[in-house]
Amino acid sequence: MVSEAANLGIEPMVPRIRRISRRIDDGSSQHLDQTVEDFHRRLYFSSLDAATTCLSTRFQHSAFSLARNVETVFLEVINSGTVPPLHDILAHYGDDIDEAQLSLHLSMVADLCRPFSKPTSHCYRHQWRSALLFKDNEVWSQMFPQVVKLLRLYLYYI
Repeated sequence: MVSEAANLGIEPMVPRIRRISRRIDDGSSQHLDQTVEDFHRRLYFSSLDAATTCLSTRFQHSAFSLARNVETVFLEVINSGTVPPLHDILAHYGDDIDEAQLSLHLSMVADLCRPFSKPTSHCYRHQWRSALLFKDNEVWSQMFPQVVKLLRLYLYYI
């Protein structure tokens, strides 16, 4: 920053120090930057800290972990043919989903997807593609109402 200003023939300056209003002032002394580098270093690190805090709080939200769990369940059922534990999903949705029927319907979906998947590659890697299985196939939507209900609840609140 300083070298760029020197190339342009401008002398960098620390911004004017403003006095804090008496009704806001708590008696402590205000921080004063001694050089232009200190001023910009403080701004840089405060903005970097704000960005990392925003990113970490965004991906630690409970809705994000629920979305990751639902996606993991569907992708594991479709790609590997096994039904993982559904405790977190059922705890979140409560009485909206029947656990026994959902487990049964997911195992049936796994059986129907088995001919489409190869042992070396996954047939569906993304959640929205697994949702297309039920959108394009009316018979599947009627055969697996609990799976459709879970997809609707999941996709509605995203």
